[in-house]
Amino acid sequence: MQPESLGSRALLACAAVICVCGSVPSARAESSEVSLGTFGPGTVFITGDGYVAAPAEQWYTPTPSHGVQTANAYIFEQGVVRLGVGYHSDIGVTAYVQAIGTTLLNLPTNAKAPYPQGESGLGATYFAANNQRDGAAVFLRQAYIALDPAKFGGFGFVGGRYEFNDGTEIIPDDPGLRWLVENRIQQRLIGSRYVLVGGRSLDGAKASYGNSDYNVTALYAIPTEGAYLLNGNDQINGVNLGYVSLSAAPGALPGALGQDALGRLFAIQYDDTRGLLLPGNQSLAQREANNGPVRITTIGGDYVKEFKTGPGEFDALLWGAYQFGQWGALAQRAYSYSVEGGYHWTSGPWQPWLRVGYTVGSGDKNPNNGTHGTFFQVLPTPWYFANFAFYDMENIEDAMVELLTFPTETLQWRVDLHALWLNSSRDLWYAGGGAWNDTLFGYQPRPSYGQSYLATVLQTFVSWHVSPHVTLSAYVGHSFGGDVVAANYPLGKEANFAFLMAMWHL
Repeated sequence: MQPESLGSRALLACAAVICVCGSVPSARAESSEVSLGTFGPGTVFITGDGYVAAPAEQWYTPTPSHGVQTANAYIFEQGVVRLGVGYHSDIGVTAYVQAIGTTLLNLPTNAKAPYPQGESGLGATYFAANNQRDGAAVFLRQAYIALDPAKFGGFGFVGGRYEFNDGTEIIPDDPGLRWLVENRIQQRLIGSRYVLVGGRSLDGAKASYGNSDYNVTALYAIPTEGAYLLNGNDQINGVNLGYVSLSAAPGALPGALGQDALGRLFAIQYDDTRGLLLPGNQSLAQREANNGPVRITTIGGDYVKEFKTGPGEFDALLWGAYQFGQWGALAQRAYSYSVEGGYHWTSGPWQPWLRVGYTVGSGDKNPNNGTHGTFFQVLPTPWYFANFAFYDMENIEDAMVELLTFPTETLQWRVDLHALWLNSSRDLWYAGGGAWNDTLFGYQPRPSYGQSYLATVLQTFVSWHVSPHVTLSAYVGHSFGGDVVAANYPLGKEANFAFLMAMWHL
């Protein structure tokens, strides 16, 4: 695609997004099983889901290099189809295989500037990862044997290739709590990244034990490639992941603490022996000497509660994590936390839900003290916490105000305002979602130039559940770049991102 301003095609796409007046679904489309009938002592079933999307991006204005202007405005198309077949035996053992087809079209071929400006948005990253303007692939997304907890006294097991999203061990029935879990808890640190074309699976085993009050889950796995790659079939050599959690369902915790509330404690072990040059705020010589493995333990928890009062209900959300271990030759000592709350008018027109929140991901304050203080986000799905994903939860302070409304039973409309600062002006501006192949660490840094104010983001979502099987969504986001962005992009510090998406499942 040739360089262009946010002219005819991008403006038309953004206008279409606004006119649809339809938000991103609260969670990704999940396949519903469709039975094909009995076969021997069990049942054969199929699953299917997918999406098509048309993103439009106008990135910050890059500086011309050797007289050539890097493209920073473009539209491209992406799509995913997942089809699976499985067998439920009468004794509670399930075998399941799922294939995925991925497609990218009209990627920008000249949208990457020299460092530090780098890739001009999502389309540029897709092209850099796949090195083709148009492409498609088919590969194995899931293949596992599972035990049904209902048939094995609460014990569950999955072995093989499977998807996993942290924070989803217990999904509450209450719609308010469910929305908070699906939009503000899940996939902060481990996610399947369904909104990116390649996604992510885990190769390994997961065991769980639960009842109506509690759930214990543990897994050990090797993540697959994917995310920006069309073909995510291979494992990421040198990366290993361990996870354990204890989750309490609503009503399980004692007294008022457990009423209309749920909580979780978790620990994650991430080991990375790929031997890659690690991002950070040290000099290049220091980083080259910091060549040991990454072995990080993350411990944390979250708690979500509703308080029913007046014409609606208050909500409170707490999430926090602390990290220790090794970042190459440096000691890892980092943290992150979120504090959020709001009030949902559950009766009356549109049922508005006003929420505020503050998130901190620590940054490194001193590059020369032998300690790496930047929070490491592990293997997340960044979309849920940075919808315009030019930043993540590393070295960040995010003050948020959001208004969610429900004009009809099938329509959601949401408007967010985020004010973003770097937690440490001596650290870097980070973006990314973790490892996605053997050769790239997974987080793209840009310098801060000693500045702190990153950007202000205004964005709106609309989601329309057209039928039980189809959801139409739209998003428009604008970034008013701050001092950090201006130092990196002196020719233009404002950016736009928009898309239309149609999601379906059987």
